[in-house]
Amino acid sequence: MSQKQQVEKETDERIKDAEKQRMHLKEAKKLVKALQRLRDLRREKEKARGRFFPEEDHHFGKKIREAEDLLHDESKKYEKVVEAEREARKARLAAEGSQRDPLKEHYLQAERNLESLIDVRSGSPFFFFF
Repeated sequence: MSQKQQVEKETDERIKDAEKQRMHLKEAKKLVKALQRLRDLRREKEKARGRFFPEEDHHFGKKIREAEDLLHDESKKYEKVVEAEREARKARLAAEGSQRDPLKEHYLQAERNLESLIDVRSGSPFFFFF
């Protein structure tokens, strides 16, 4: 395996890992939202019974906000990692594209249209046709 392929494979793995982490964080956010809904239902039930204690609700709300903030920060971190890897890949591909061989480009232009083909063939040395 060439070094270029090795680098591409490593980049793909880092992107996949970051995407996987983002999915786990997304699932954790869904879980936190579900817990909040459950807490709201239980709070309403306790209010109806007359056994609701606001100080406990405040403590729970504070913990949930902290967890949401942490999950949001982690999600942003992984988004930045994925974006950085993709930008690095684009930059590498652009750098490789700028290092093209002019002779190869001359011959590849024959694939574009008939005029280019005739131009390339008429300029080619005689021994290419045998």
